[in-house]
Amino acid sequence: MAGKEFNIPGRFFIDTDECVICGDCEHLAPEFFGFSDKANSYAVVKQPATLEEIQKMEGIVKSGCPVDCIYDDRQENGGQEINQGVPSGPILPSLSGRISLNPPKQI
Repeated sequence: MAGKEFNIPGRFFIDTDECVICGDCEHLAPEFFGFSDKANSYAVVKQPATLEEIQKMEGIVKSGCPVDCIYDDRQENGGQEINQGVPSGPILPSLSGRISLNPPKQI
């Protein structure tokens, strides 16, 4: 998709070719969106890292832009994330083998 290159790589992006520079995205989430002089458009300047931030961005994708130019790679690719090798969410260590769902029996 054209217009993606001015965003911080990751799951969420603005198609800068479609953006009408209304500023709604930056008003809703200034921590994630900013104006790109190179693109002469708004762009994603920070990818969300926590579940709460991801949920906020998912909501903005659905209803935060009057021309619907904010995208989620997972929606664009049938639920599969295409992130060009850049982690898009929180990187958490695996907990398998460390947590038992059965508490120890007391003697």
